[in-house]
Amino acid sequence: MATQHFGSGVIKIGTTASPTATFECQVSNFIISSNPQSITIPATYCQGATQKAQPSQFSVNITYMQDWGEADSLSELLYAEDGNLLYFEFDPTDTSAGTWDGTCYAVAGDVGGEGQGLWVSSEELPCPAKPTYTAAV
Repeated sequence: MATQHFGSGVIKIGTTASPTATFECQVSNFIISSNPQSITIPATYCQGATQKAQPSQFSVNITYMQDWGEADSLSELLYAEDGNLLYFEFDPTDTSAGTWDGTCYAVAGDVGGEGQGLWVSSEELPCPAKPTYTAAV
């Protein structure tokens, strides 16, 4: 089985569909994560309890350098839109990887960090729906 390493890409996040603000220069880690879900069906007099798989829930997990005061600030966008719906697009540089887009809820990030160090935030932005994957052609 082949392994692909996509490397870098373009990351857009904004308050409208087809966002235009790019943040790849602030982002050090961008992962669309699936979180498996299941429900427990209680035991009956006929059989024991069982588990039933449910559709996964998704989130965007992002690590970024805090950029307070910049013209297009990811830190300020997440802070201002905390709890509101954002749109994202992820277009890896490796054209064979396809593209991803969807929506996620903003979560205000950290403020501050290590003294005399780089201030970094890591947030999990929950997605209300499964992101869309568009395969490369």
